[in-house]
Amino acid sequence: MGELPATRPELAGLALPRRGLEQLLRGWNSDGQLFDALSAVKADDIEVKWSASAIELRAARVLLEKMESSLLLLPGEVGTWRENMPVTTTSAREVSDRPLRPMDWATTGRRYGWPPKAFVGHPRSRVKDESALQTLAWTARKLGRMARDVRAIAPLLVGRIEHPVLTMVDVVKSDLSDVEALPPDRIDLRSLAHSGRPWSSLAMVATSLVRAETDLEFLAFELIEPNTDLDWRLFHLSVLGEVLATVRSLGGNVRWNAPLGAGESPGPQFQLTIGQCLWDLWFEASAAARYYQVASPYKAATTGVSSVQRAIGADILLCLPGERALMLECKWSAFGSYVGRDGYHQASSYLIEARSGFADNAWSYVIGPEEVVRSR
Repeated sequence: MGELPATRPELAGLALPRRGLEQLLRGWNSDGQLFDALSAVKADDIEVKWSASAIELRAARVLLEKMESSLLLLPGEVGTWRENMPVTTTSAREVSDRPLRPMDWATTGRRYGWPPKAFVGHPRSRVKDESALQTLAWTARKLGRMARDVRAIAPLLVGRIEHPVLTMVDVVKSDLSDVEALPPDRIDLRSLAHSGRPWSSLAMVATSLVRAETDLEFLAFELIEPNTDLDWRLFHLSVLGEVLATVRSLGGNVRWNAPLGAGESPGPQFQLTIGQCLWDLWFEASAAARYYQVASPYKAATTGVSSVQRAIGADILLCLPGERALMLECKWSAFGSYVGRDGYHQASSYLIEARSGFADNAWSYVIGPEEVVRSR
């Protein structure tokens, strides 16, 4: 079984617009929110459905590819890890009726006179560096899960990095079973980076893993965007971010009603206050007709069709219920016929849906890559 292609040549020349997506990412604080939002984007093909976990798996594959050279620097033998287990020297002040090594003669004389009635010393002990071992345990367990999960879609990649990863997993199971697996902070990573091999190599790997969990722009633009099976979903989110940013720039207020992708939302995910008006903003608006309790012309027209039927709706719908609606259909493709013809068909259909009852006046636009849509 070969590797799955990471890119589609026909999309290689398209530059994903980032500004709107960056605006959206700043409102989130976990990678789970991004994965859920991406899974909420509906494909035109009813058979295409990607769960949040499937999208996370594709991002993990790209991350393993980026870390491959660092992973191959890690020890391939359990004994090498054991020989390099880090230790730290600790010192504690103690008072005793006998001299201690090393002695603190100045403090002893100042506190207990001369000859001293008691002795102050700073005995030292060597203990394992707990933070380094916690980082090793966390990294090994995370990499072990990633390699196991990614194997099905990238067996050649996993085969190349599997040996050092399994060696880490083995040493953690055998020697560090009682160590809590905790992600490192910046101080931990900086200390490891200056600790010599293999700990400096571990620091490079752990830094990438932590960044993938905490830096959403890195996750979106470095791990998800390179996979053109997914970048069209980022395009949808970028358009949504542009809408929200524009509302704010006009003095409007944005209120989040529901997270994106957390199950089928029964209503609009956002409410926007613009002047004296309260607007609904939908991301994937297929539930709008049911929510506004109006009959869908599409559902009525296709009742006799023997196929699985679902509601249709614009990718993004801005609606002042009963009055006005703005609908945006997002088309990420280098093919003008798909953006123009297919987009026109869908945008026209959404106008019919809107005029069925939830808006007296409606506008519908197709949003495509600027390399394809060169003028309005």
